[in-house]
Amino acid sequence: MTTNERRERPDARFRLIPLGLLRSRGFDLSAAFPVQAYNLAVPPNFHLPTYSCTASTLGILVANSKALWPKFCTFIRAQPAFIQSTPNPFDAFVTLQVDECIALARAQAHVPAAAQHDVRHYWEMTPGRMVAIQRMCQVAGVAYLDQACHLNVHTEYGPWLALRYAIVIDLPGPDPASIPTLTNPIPASLQPHIHHAISQLLAPGTSYHTRPVPTTTSTRRHPCLHHGTGSHAPW
Repeated sequence: MTTNERRERPDARFRLIPLGLLRSRGFDLSAAFPVQAYNLAVPPNFHLPTYSCTASTLGILVANSKALWPKFCTFIRAQPAFIQSTPNPFDAFVTLQVDECIALARAQAHVPAAAQHDVRHYWEMTPGRMVAIQRMCQVAGVAYLDQACHLNVHTEYGPWLALRYAIVIDLPGPDPASIPTLTNPIPASLQPHIHHAISQLLAPGTSYHTRPVPTTTSTRRHPCLHHGTGSHAPW
């Protein structure tokens, strides 16, 4: 077996193992993507590291539909004290599951310990750590980003999906040509009406801008109250 063959086997396995683990734990919309393709689609302050790979670095978008909720409920029933141990049990559960998936994937794929990886939350605002996760969702081929309503629209779930993490691993990612090019699943006849309604909603002086907005952490990031990105930014 050549050096290239020895390197290629764990890399190919690693693309499948974390996705299988994530999907089995309720992150059913997770997908691999080439980091370089994402970096080309966003401003420099949202770039992800490419490490030692030049053509395609492995990126993984962690995302889910409502499939995650039964997993959370099962977990809480088995460990009822968990819900009292943290002010944000759902967020803590998500972080725990993602961390475990990464550790298991590295072990099962026999990935060298020297292979770096980075995990970023969608809500991070530290310079150099921010991610344009809605744009990433489109680059990964998961759901089209409608620029007018600033929502990712899935062909099956519509806007009802949550985008949670970006994972980058210093291993070759998928071929950029293998990622599907998405089109807007909103029927063309409806798009002008939806876009007009959104523009009216976001216009200065409307109730959207003047009504009180909850600011507690549990409300701001509750999984049932928003799209999952916490942002209406058009990137």
